[in-house]
Amino acid sequence: MGLLLFLMLATQSSPARAIVGLVEGTQSLFVRLGSMFTAIGRFFVSLFSWEPLEEEEAGDGEAAGGEDHDETDDEADDGPAVVSQTAPPLKKVPAKAGSSAPVASPDPDTLPMESGITTPARKAKVPRKAVATGGTSPASTEPLVTESGVGKPSVPGEKPADKQSVVINVGPGNSGDESAAPVDSEPVPGDGDAMISAGGTVPPAGGPVIIELESPQPATLHPVSSFTDEWGEFRLPDPELLHYEPQKTVARDREHMLSLAARLEQAFLDYKIKGSVQEIHVGPVITMYEFVPEAGIRVSRIESLAKDLALSLAATRVRIVAPIPGKSAVGIEVPNESPQMVFLKEIVADPSFAQSKSKLSMAMGKDIKGRAVVADLAKAPHLLIAGTTGSGKSVGVNAMILSILFRASPRDVRMILIDPKMVEFSIYNDIPHLLLPVVTDPQQANLALQWAVREMERRYQMLSDMSVRDLGDYNQKVEDIRKRGIEDVPEHLPFIVIVIDEFADLMMVAAKEVETSVARIAQKARAVGIHLITATQRPSTDVITGLIKSNFPTRIAFMVASRIDSKVILDQMGAEALLGNGDMLWSNRGLAPTRVHGAYISTSEVQAVVEHLRAQGKPSYDMSIVVSAEEGSSGFDDEPYDVKWEEAVDIVARDRVASISYIQRRLKIGYNRAARMVERMEHEGIVSAPNGTNQREVLIPQR
Repeated sequence: MGLLLFLMLATQSSPARAIVGLVEGTQSLFVRLGSMFTAIGRFFVSLFSWEPLEEEEAGDGEAAGGEDHDETDDEADDGPAVVSQTAPPLKKVPAKAGSSAPVASPDPDTLPMESGITTPARKAKVPRKAVATGGTSPASTEPLVTESGVGKPSVPGEKPADKQSVVINVGPGNSGDESAAPVDSEPVPGDGDAMISAGGTVPPAGGPVIIELESPQPATLHPVSSFTDEWGEFRLPDPELLHYEPQKTVARDREHMLSLAARLEQAFLDYKIKGSVQEIHVGPVITMYEFVPEAGIRVSRIESLAKDLALSLAATRVRIVAPIPGKSAVGIEVPNESPQMVFLKEIVADPSFAQSKSKLSMAMGKDIKGRAVVADLAKAPHLLIAGTTGSGKSVGVNAMILSILFRASPRDVRMILIDPKMVEFSIYNDIPHLLLPVVTDPQQANLALQWAVREMERRYQMLSDMSVRDLGDYNQKVEDIRKRGIEDVPEHLPFIVIVIDEFADLMMVAAKEVETSVARIAQKARAVGIHLITATQRPSTDVITGLIKSNFPTRIAFMVASRIDSKVILDQMGAEALLGNGDMLWSNRGLAPTRVHGAYISTSEVQAVVEHLRAQGKPSYDMSIVVSAEEGSSGFDDEPYDVKWEEAVDIVARDRVASISYIQRRLKIGYNRAARMVERMEHEGIVSAPNGTNQREVLIPQR
């Protein structure tokens, strides 16, 4: 009030004019103070700068210009800038009116905000995101996939820059000579960097990487194996018996896949789940989008959105793999509009199958990346399969059987096929690999499983006598004995594969006996070469009990009806979202399930292979397998007369050799039949019991 009264008396004016004069004086004072502090600041900056200051102070006008330049520089620091290793060359331009020296840096008023150019007195900052001149932010652009595979944000009207340099536009003020200066663009890692990879792929920040399926190559067939043993010559089936139709390479619409990736990100964003699609894997039947969520998002939230994502993407079924094993990402599997068919012939011709040393290799199909999948039943060692009607389960089981028949002779593998439905395996009757005609009666199937348990115990005793641990070592030792020329050679033991098509029917007839037999075989039979393949349409807990499931570490789930069925067979959900027609989840010995597209095999192909095998020789059936223990316990006198009994006794009396394998070779009969003859000879006093070297003495005179 005192200052106001003094001004009124000094100027002899009204109070209003005095107030206006006071405000104007104060404003002028602050402006001069600001100019003074700016000049002081510029002096200290130039004093401690790494580069010599090329400009001189030029009074109040120069200080005011420096203030404007500093404000512009601050705004450029807050916004995006262009990565550069060296500052652009400077060009002197005339100074503003009122200044006494030329300015060495471009006029800030003529530079765009996005250019990121700083004054020579300051070092250029490393930007967080590189943005092309024109004001378009990376978030508002869509990833572009070029022919070379390099992706970058597309800006309307912008010419593509060279991949090794970044062009910096310094604005219309310098359009005379050096309007653009190329600078090396070494990628600088940082949060949210938008860089272009040099390997020809689209970076995650610029768009997802699309990994295309390789073009299918024609199946390369390998020579067919043939060999001769005591049974005669046997020739394995020729892969030419199978059908193969080269798949037409379907041109994938890359823009469509990128559009689906954007819709997928938006669908997650609608449910408040932020993240981005980083990779797109194109397979023969499905395409998997790898989605990386932001930190702090629960995986269970993503898993519960399968049906919502299918609705957003207009897909029939969507399966979510959360998380992908070995990656910090979630897999979204979307069916292809034009799925490709997988033929058994191309898997059989693949080196992973053709060069496998195992006699029990099985051609499963292809994974989601188009690679052949081959499983070894000997390592499995048993297989539990479930799938509803139309899922491709029966075709898959037939493909597994044919895979074994393509690699093994009857000397290597014998089979027992159990088919309660009487239509699936009847086509395999009379092939030389069978121990029995195809079993269709559930009671006989139960007896066959009980025989397998007894055979398992007998084989363990034989391995113990030979001091070996598994079937491979046993057969190798037998072969060494044969090469040394010893006459009494122990028998060669083949693998025994038991295939059950509908396990639920057996459980309905004799649940307790079947469960006990299957559990015992699954627990112990691996070492002696007996393996189970069990399939069912109804994977409920009363069919696949806890005792059975715990002894089947390898499981395959085709499409099932509900999540509960998927949990029964795989202990997790996912099989209910499969597509059918051979689409399966393969859990190999407790590992995370792998999605496999099963190989297709037609009835005509099966018939062609079976006819080839029938031409190689007749089967040697052992019908004693389906004889119950009660029927066989009444003694040898109650057995039906064997027409070759007298001939067997004559051979033993004449040659003075009483081994099972010798009688088997001389009479060309099955092992079990020859073993019962030798046991009967021991019972009737024709030969002695085996001694310590497992040899028998002939007790009757020589004929």
